[in-house]
Formats: sequence, structure tokens, C-alpha cells
Amino acid sequence: MSEYNKSFATAQLLARLAAGALLSEEAATLEQWAAESPENRAVYDKWADGRTLQTEYATYNAVETAKPCAEMKRQIAAFRKRRSRQLARRAVTAAAIAAMMVVGGVWMLRENNPRPEIRPLTAEAPTLRFDDGREIALRNEATILVRENGMVVEGRDGTSQTITAQEQSHTTLRIPRGYVSDITLEDGTRVWLNADSELRYPVAFRGEEREVTLRGEAYFEVAHDAQRPFRVSVEGQRLEVLGTKFNITAYGGSTEVLTTLISGSVRLSAPRAGSAQILAPGEQATLDTATGMFGTRAVDVRQYTAWRDGIITVDERTMAETLVTIERSYNVCFELKDPQLAGIIFKGRIPRYDDLWDVLDILGEMSGATFRVKGEVIYVSR
Repeated sequence: MSEYNKSFATAQLLARLAAGALLSEEAATLEQWAAESPENRAVYDKWADGRTLQTEYATYNAVETAKPCAEMKRQIAAFRKRRSRQLARRAVTAAAIAAMMVVGGVWMLRENNPRPEIRPLTAEAPTLRFDDGREIALRNEATILVRENGMVVEGRDGTSQTITAQEQSHTTLRIPRGYVSDITLEDGTRVWLNADSELRYPVAFRGEEREVTLRGEAYFEVAHDAQRPFRVSVEGQRLEVLGTKFNITAYGGSTEVLTTLISGSVRLSAPRAGSAQILAPGEQATLDTATGMFGTRAVDVRQYTAWRDGIITVDERTMAETLVTIERSYNVCFELKDPQLAGIIFKGRIPRYDDLWDVLDILGEMSGATFRVKGEVIYVSR
């Protein structure tokens, strides 16, 4: 294969990486290319960032396309005349430029093929439920600041709402499908809640410990307090820390609870089985909810916290698992018409675009799947 063809093949892989459309075998090929030089690694890291696709698309729309094409042809001509060391450097540049052109082409195809609107299922608003029976609907995705005598709810539209509550009471924050929200507890601990999640917490922490209960998924940045440990109870598991950052995934119906540690140290326990586990940064504990036993492994923590930054991670996840995540994120419903699609394994990350069709187009590119909207259901087939 010529150096030019190699560059273009690499460009296609980089474009698929940026679009979240990289399959496992392709990921291995691209990782081998990235390991060949620091320059390759820098280009790889850039396109692995899910935000690059949006950035390059904005640039693509803002400039005259004939000039980049002419420049690329000029670089390819010069590329063929250089010595081997210069060839390698040109290959990196050509691959990066070609990747931008491939990505631009994908975006142009999307714009020239309008799709029917995908409407969310019956909309639910985030709610606060109090021990005294009150339930307050929040108008939009909001940031909540807890105070000793209640809380302040700050909406993304600039509105502010003050809610009173007794300091000895508990409150449950429920985030339905299609939303993400964050809350700062009375002690300064900050919690981000993913879609379809609940957090039960006291209006004010009293006594020798701080304890909350979680269902779903949340990212915690725990305020340090050496005198009062912070505890999180989820299905079959209890977690204790003094001050640290971690992510917990504990959705109903799952057979596992995943705890991923970003910094600090945590101690996990499963009272029913009497098992315990201590995590170090970069490790993930998997609790089998049936047996109460833990397993641990080293992970790239970014894969488990990217949702907080508006990224859908599909690394080593099947089509079926990915569709469940998208259902939560966009409050939609999928039906797989072709069972063989369910086991397709993806590689990469996808920005959580406002338009779901942008996400579905990427999934279709990497899997060969087609999506058809009928009523409130999105049918997936070949």
C-alpha cells in the first residue's frame, strides 16, 4: 500500500474514531499507528475527544472548501518527494486533514437528508419530594444548592427558586429520562445526577456521619471532613469516604453496581455477603448484586465520567447496551427488528447532540443499521 493510501486509510479510521464509529479491530489498528510516534499520538488524542467533531464541523462551515482541498493536494505532492522521516510527518498531517474532509462529508450528508422529528416520550420534569408530602416540579434542568433551612434552585434560563424545608427532614431529587442535573449538598459535596436517577439526602447533615442514598448513576465530588465520613447506599452496597471523587452506576434491573474511583480512596462493603473492597484511583469495583461479591479492575475513568460532559461513551459496548443509554439520555424508545444487530460491539465516544438524528447517523455508519420513526417508537433494522 502506498504512503498516500496508508494516510487516507488512517484518515478514515480517525474520522470513525471522532464519530464514535470505530469497531474493535479498527481500534487496534489505529492504536498501533498512534504508538509509532508522539506526533501520531497527538493526532489520535485530538480526534478521540468527542468535542473535536463539533469543532471541525464549525470550522468546515466557516471556510471556503476549495482552498483546503488545494492545500491538501499540494501537501500530498510534496509528501511524495520527501525522505522517509519527512514522509512520516507528512502522513500525520495528511491523515488529519483528510479526516476533517471525511467528517465534513458526513455532516453534509446529514444536512442534505432531512429526517422526521423525533419526539420524546411523555415528558416528565425533575422533581423534589419532601418528607412532609410535598412534591415540587422543577421547570427545567437545574442546579440545586442546599441550605440548612431549605434550598435554592437555579434554572439554566436564569430563574431562581427558593424552597423552605425543615433541617431534620430528608429530600429526594428525582431526575427523569432526558435530563441531567447537579446538586450541592449542605456540606459542600457536589453531585451530578444522570438521567433516570434519584438521590435521597438530608437537608442538613447532623451527627457523626453524612449519608445519602442513590438509585441510578451519579458522579460525586465529596467535601473533605475528617470527623464525618461520607456514605453512599445503593442496591446491595455501601460506600464510605472522607473526601474524594467517584462515579457510581446502579440502575434498577442491572445485575451489577459499578463504582469507579477518580481520586482519593473509598471503602466498599456488601453487608449481605459480608464482603468488602478498597479502591485506589483508576480502579473500578463491580458488585454482583446476586452474590454480593466484588471484582476489581483498572479502567480509563474517562469512559465512566464522560456523561457529565455531554458525551455518550460506547467503548466496548454492544448495540443493545448503547440503545438503552440513548433511551435514558433522550427519553425515547427503541425496538430492535434485527436480533443480530444487538451484539455489535462499538468503540469510541459520541457527543450528546441536541438532534438525536446526529447520534443515530453515527450509529448507522458504524453498524449498517437503519432507523425508522413510527409514532413514539424508533425501529432499528438493517
